[in-house]
Amino acid sequence: MWGADLDRTGRLKFLSAFLIDPAGAELYRLVNPTDKASIYCPGPVDQIFAQGLGGVSKRNLAETFGGRDLVSFDQVNDFFGLSQRRAW
Repeated sequence: MWGADLDRTGRLKFLSAFLIDPAGAELYRLVNPTDKASIYCPGPVDQIFAQGLGGVSKRNLAETFGGRDLVSFDQVNDFFGLSQRRAW
């Protein structure tokens, strides 16, 4: 399972991920085949998103890293601990 590992007690622990996609946090529903069904059945991707999503940007990669969306770029940098902001 992507992003999963076992902790010392044998329970699943998840890596934190930052999602950059125009679908945003709802992306996990789009990859689930029961998304359009009358009954939604959560799958393993739902669990990964619920426990491991550390941040989301609905901008595309070109906007985020191309210098056009500094807010989204700062969010990604904050997630990785690379923020360049300084307290005044």
